[in-house]
Amino acid sequence: MGFREAYPKRSGEEGWADAERLWEANLTAGVSASDMLAGAKRYALWCEATGKSGTQYVKGASNWLDPSKERWEEPYHIPESTKARDANGVPDSFGGAAWVPILSDREIAAAAEASGVVRESD
Repeated sequence: MGFREAYPKRSGEEGWADAERLWEANLTAGVSASDMLAGAKRYALWCEATGKSGTQYVKGASNWLDPSKERWEEPYHIPESTKARDANGVPDSFGGAAWVPILSDREIAAAAEASGVVRESD
């Protein structure tokens, strides 16, 4: 996958001619293609997660490749509010552990009785 394919789509002019010139200038200055490509992929994921993909809020590729800004070095952290959630609305940050609802003593007793589990006396 090349830079153009990895970079998030935006509305309006992309500025690919300038972006190609800046890509080459960055390579000449010692920036690795893999660093710029990895940064573009992180930026694309961030844009997707924050709802910016396909809008005017995506930076033009030539602006993003500006060597004075080094945007390929940005971590682009995805905001907590946009992270995946399970059916109960619990963030996926629990490592895939199942969500267990909190039950009252009466609900636990009824479930135990229904399943045939014998509870110890209190």
